Amino acid sequence: MRKKKIRLYLRCRQSDGKQSPYCPTLFDSKSLMRPFWCAVKGVAEHRPEGFYYQRMEREGKQAWMSLWAPGGSGVWTGSHSFCSGWVRF
Repeated sequence: MRKKKIRLYLRCRQSDGKQSPYCPTLFDSKSLMRPFWCAVKGVAEHRPEGFYYQRMEREGKQAWMSLWAPGGSGVWTGSHSFCSGWVRF
């Protein structure tokens, strides 16, 4: 059986008010996630106002699942805490 990869994406509002596309999160050389850093059109950007999303399969269809509570309240609904710093996957 093939092992599933977990991929995290960051999404936020752009300066023109539009919603950004789902941007892949960035990792450092030690496979630690850089909190609120993502690749926007191939350029690394820090987006502290962003929300984390995960692509998953639901009832046989691909869907986006929000991992960060709406409103940026700092409540993490997943199994890892991104507020405390670096996270290893």
